[in-house]
Amino acid sequence: MSEKIDQLVAERRAALGRKDGVADKWGLALSGGGIRSATFCFGLLGVLARNRLLERFDLLSTVSGGGYIGGMLGRLLHGARSADDTRAIFAAFGSQEPRWFRWWLRANGRYLVPRGPADKTFALAVFLRNLLAIHLELGALALALGVVLAAVDVGVWAAIAHWVTDGWVTGERIEALRRLPPWLPTLWPVAIPVLAVLGGLATAAYWVVPWVASAGRPGWRPGFVAVQCVILTIVLGLLVHYGDAIIGPQWQPGHAIRMALAWGAIGLAVAWLIAIPWSRFLLRHLFDETERDALRLREEAVRRWLADWQSLCMKAIAVVLLLGLVDRVAWFLAFEFKAQANTALALAVAAAVLRAAMPALGGGPQGGISGKLLLSLGQLSGYVLSFLLCAWWVSLVHAAALGPMFATEGTVDFGAPWLRLLAIGTAAGGYVLATGRNFEFLNLSSLHTFYRARLVRSYLGAANPARFGQQDTLGPTAVVSERGAAHLAHKSVFDPDPDDDLALEAYAPHRQGGPVHLIGVCINQTHDPRGGLFNRDRRGLPLTVGPEGWVRVGQEPWFQVTGAGALGLGSWVAISGAAVSPGLGSQTRGGISALLAFAGIRLGYWWTRAARENLQRPKRRLAAKSRGLLSEVFCNFKGSSGPDWFLSDGGHFENTAAYALLAERCRMIVLADCGADPDYRFGDLENLVRKARIDLGAEIEFLRPRPRAAGENDRPPGVELFGSLNDLASRKSNACLALARVRYVGATEPGWLVLVKPNISAGLPVDLINFAASNPAFPQQTTADQFFDEAQWESYYQLGFNLGDVLDSDLLEALRSRHATLFESDTGALTAATPRASVTPATVPAGAGAAAAAAAEAAASRLPERIRNSAVSASIGIGAVATVLVSSWQAIDGAIGALAEERKTERAAILKITEDWAALPGRDRCSTTLMSEEHPKLTALAGSFLHHADALCARREADWLAESSLVQEIFDEVAERCGLVETRMRSRACAALLVANTRPDAGGAEWPQICFAGRPAAPAKTRLPTYWAYRYGFEAQRGKSAHPADSFAEAREFAREEHNAALACPTVALAGEQPTPPTAQSPTAKPPPPPTAPPPRPAPVPPVAPVAPAPAPAPTAPAAVEANSKICAGTTIYLQIFGPTQRDTVRDYRDAWRKLGASVPPIEDVEATARAAQRTPPRQVALTTVRHHDPASKRCAEELGKAVGFGNWKVEPLAASLKPTRGVIEVWIGREIPARQGEAK
Repeated sequence: MSEKIDQLVAERRAALGRKDGVADKWGLALSGGGIRSATFCFGLLGVLARNRLLERFDLLSTVSGGGYIGGMLGRLLHGARSADDTRAIFAAFGSQEPRWFRWWLRANGRYLVPRGPADKTFALAVFLRNLLAIHLELGALALALGVVLAAVDVGVWAAIAHWVTDGWVTGERIEALRRLPPWLPTLWPVAIPVLAVLGGLATAAYWVVPWVASAGRPGWRPGFVAVQCVILTIVLGLLVHYGDAIIGPQWQPGHAIRMALAWGAIGLAVAWLIAIPWSRFLLRHLFDETERDALRLREEAVRRWLADWQSLCMKAIAVVLLLGLVDRVAWFLAFEFKAQANTALALAVAAAVLRAAMPALGGGPQGGISGKLLLSLGQLSGYVLSFLLCAWWVSLVHAAALGPMFATEGTVDFGAPWLRLLAIGTAAGGYVLATGRNFEFLNLSSLHTFYRARLVRSYLGAANPARFGQQDTLGPTAVVSERGAAHLAHKSVFDPDPDDDLALEAYAPHRQGGPVHLIGVCINQTHDPRGGLFNRDRRGLPLTVGPEGWVRVGQEPWFQVTGAGALGLGSWVAISGAAVSPGLGSQTRGGISALLAFAGIRLGYWWTRAARENLQRPKRRLAAKSRGLLSEVFCNFKGSSGPDWFLSDGGHFENTAAYALLAERCRMIVLADCGADPDYRFGDLENLVRKARIDLGAEIEFLRPRPRAAGENDRPPGVELFGSLNDLASRKSNACLALARVRYVGATEPGWLVLVKPNISAGLPVDLINFAASNPAFPQQTTADQFFDEAQWESYYQLGFNLGDVLDSDLLEALRSRHATLFESDTGALTAATPRASVTPATVPAGAGAAAAAAAEAAASRLPERIRNSAVSASIGIGAVATVLVSSWQAIDGAIGALAEERKTERAAILKITEDWAALPGRDRCSTTLMSEEHPKLTALAGSFLHHADALCARREADWLAESSLVQEIFDEVAERCGLVETRMRSRACAALLVANTRPDAGGAEWPQICFAGRPAAPAKTRLPTYWAYRYGFEAQRGKSAHPADSFAEAREFAREEHNAALACPTVALAGEQPTPPTAQSPTAKPPPPPTAPPPRPAPVPPVAPVAPAPAPAPTAPAAVEANSKICAGTTIYLQIFGPTQRDTVRDYRDAWRKLGASVPPIEDVEATARAAQRTPPRQVALTTVRHHDPASKRCAEELGKAVGFGNWKVEPLAASLKPTRGVIEVWIGREIPARQGEAK
């Protein structure tokens, strides 16, 4: 009970001429429930006004949907100029004559939801505008994060590449990186070990603190120094002298365990040595040193500090794990998946589907297993969507900035990304910082403004006389004229009117005798700096908004807000009804909040300190807007302890609206419980009872009517509609009202609570009964249904009017004075009352016999009716969820089965092609002789390829053929063999295949189309974008993914080239020319067809780089060649080139030099090696220079140029400043090789 509310109540009673004080306050609570609650409560207010009971209520407390109609009533009462006007408004509410305000609500009750093409287009434009704005903000933050992650990647990768490139230990370091998995995120091995070491040191110090503090004054003690020296000596001795003996060779069993134990012991010893001085420092300097008792307190404080440090390290590791996954998935999307546009579309579709499913998450039985399961599924979906969305934005940074690193073949340019990263980081970071103080963006980009405008026009507009062409403030209560609304055609609900709303500080419906209007709002609080236990479960605080700008948080004192920050009545009604927002009170979940933020479903409101305190020039923190948006995404709300409060639906804290009335200790409360409760589980009532007991010390005890005694005929009218909660839940009962006793702490007299629960009862109008029969969920239809048509609106209105018909002053006074004779404690059994009217064709037996049978059935029941209904509904809910899950699994399993069957068919087709190919007779691959007979298997293969082309190419379903290297090779050979068959002996299948092979793919315009025969064009001279920049495993390919210093990749490439050279066919020489020898760059040649044959398209061959023709060797005497054939025996020749363009030119030199007896390792690109090591590359020599390391190799060096057709190469010894190696010759290729090979021979 608060003094401020008592003053307002005294003011309204004085206006009505009452002089009875404020002790016996009456309150009316209108609960949440959307339009369903607003319409039902509208009917209830009408019947209360007709029964002259509405004037008796001092307080009107509303939440969410109840606030719609409560705000309209308050807006009407605000315009009253006297108590007579107030009574006239009440009379108009109770009258069933057509009144303007009632006509307006009937006509525009569905305005909250867009209707009609124009209205829906406008709503869609608003929604998309806000959604794009939110994603722009999130995208800017994600791009800034991507710049940081990409910079870490490039820096770490460059450092590793530089560390690997060392002339003496390159091989050993690359071997150490062989086990580096390419999927491992860069952050993990870089940051996690550091954080683990810091956490381990904190753990060691935690256990060392008591030992250090045991002396009383931790200082410099010889014992500590001696212990440290002994430990250090033992560790060094183990490492230096006994390491090999303890660990043993690697081949011995248990080597890994011994190694782990040894390193573990060393780590523990080092951690202990560091922990001792660290703990001593903390004890001496972190806190003031006083007496011994204070030392014990300091010891506990240090241990708490170290425990916090350990927790911080664990959180940091979790963040690093998450950021590493984001970075790796972003790389996958940018360079491996290669479908960023499709990914964005898929994320948009997923967000739209989950947005459509959000009402289902809130419409089910939240207390049951199915509701919790749906909530968990929604939370998981939100987390996954958030992760993928962040990764997608980061992938844009990877693709834009890191892609140019791989522009050249052979090496990675680590300097290329930095300028692009700087540009992206400057743009994203600059936008975040420049607009970071525009905190109002969060409210403007939400749906609050749209929602508030609709509420103000549809509900508060019903109390605006200007809407009806009236000047009098009581104009909306006038009877609709005979012309009806025809003369108001120009007054559309789509047109805003500034007089619909009014400022909260001016709002005073009580001033002329109306009730004091209290609006319930929830302050979301997921982070409690004081460590409060309540908010960890509730995740919200109650905020009560009263007239004249008075506001109260919980049970704290009232304070008044003024100016623009006080907002208007329509704003507070909209905030009180913000049912779907990232903050959901006790239902707030991280994934759900992120999902709602990403989907643009944000009805909440940020109420800043500047608004509450009416500050003209508030000081904002850096990037305050981004902080607030991230708070919504990660549901990090500080509640009333923070400067900015995130407000949402009052039902997120307490949905019945009776909490504020209990806080004011009302002696009589009428509660309309209109929350969605299809199973009559009374979840909102349960929440009220619990919080009233915990917060207010008020015990709420529900009663049940006593059985009518024999001869008792003086019961007040209407008592027969009262029952226990089980009666209200049972279909065998006619009860729709319940009575509860409220015991306040320190009060001598109890309070009373009358519960009105929407349900079907006897005596309802026939149209209402028929509507209920056609709509089984009535009157507990989901709150997500805001599309009320005329029949639905009228049914809820009439239900409220009829259920409240028995409530009048006499009945309520009788309930207070005669409760002992009329009611008793609720035992949980059904009351023997009149059976509920059936809304089905079957009828319920009437009479005392039926009542006795119902009572007997209830008495025989093990579970109360309400609990049984809950169990049944929970079972049905579980069954429904199970059905959905099973159906989903069956659909997924069917899709997987269909995909598996498709793969099986594809494999069978490839197997058949392979078997027919294997059955072909062997032949000389290099032979061009025409065949006079076509083998049957060749015909079958040609027909098979034509069949696949006809069946698959038109529908673009031949990717599985085009992706098979084996099928490509078989097709090439089949085309080649068909071309070698004489024309007159060639089958129609082969002929058609050759014709189709020469026709370009025209998208199915001609038949047949061989869509799987063409191979991609020669790739550009670029590296494959590879995570970690280089592949250090054995699968790395030279020039594509391997490090330039990777000798294993170089040797494997050399072996492949040697194998290809051995298999190559000699090129057919033209007339007057000498045939060229086979080279590694001469793949299997396809001979031209004879002139009489149709010209087939040559079978595609693997793309190769252009090769300059090998220079013809200078004529030498046979005797000289024979004499010099082993002149380079025992010599190793290292080829040094400058750039990848020289590699193909000098590759053939190795064969000639090997014939001289030399050993020629793989070619080294010195420019690539220098760039990988972050060094300046050496200057290229103008003329190829041969440097021998010892005089014995000089003769071999002089013959190298001659062996490949050059006589002008420069031969010189190794520089004296360099250390020579016996038997080594270096050949540095000059600039003349690519352009002037044959010159000066």
